[in-house]
Amino acid sequence: MPYSMRELTDVEKETFLTENHWGTLSFTGDEVYAIPMGYQYEKGTVLLGFQPRGRKMDYINKNRNVCFNVCRPAKQTTDSKEAYPYTSVIIEGELEEYDRSQYGLEPLPEGVKLGLYRIKPKRVGTQKMDFTP
Repeated sequence: MPYSMRELTDVEKETFLTENHWGTLSFTGDEVYAIPMGYQYEKGTVLLGFQPRGRKMDYINKNRNVCFNVCRPAKQTTDSKEAYPYTSVIIEGELEEYDRSQYGLEPLPEGVKLGLYRIKPKRVGTQKMDFTP
């Protein structure tokens, strides 16, 4: 089945990132490390929250350069012979701390400790694969 690949329009990218809430955050270092995680998309920015301990914090403390990928297949199927159309946005950038009030978000409940970060993009790639009739 023939297909076409194209970049998303700015409106499609914004809609895609707003409607989805899970992606994969990848770190570089002595060893590559990638974790699936939830995110919030506010005012054109990917916002992330981390527990202030653990392996990901070790990576953040060494190097804040990351790659974040949000990808969604157009259709879920178990037929391995069928090509899967999909949409994806890949953001390469640097994690920087932020204050929730900058985005009009409520303060965290008392006692909740999270490292709050946003991705300052250096490069954003988008891709949409569609079937062509």
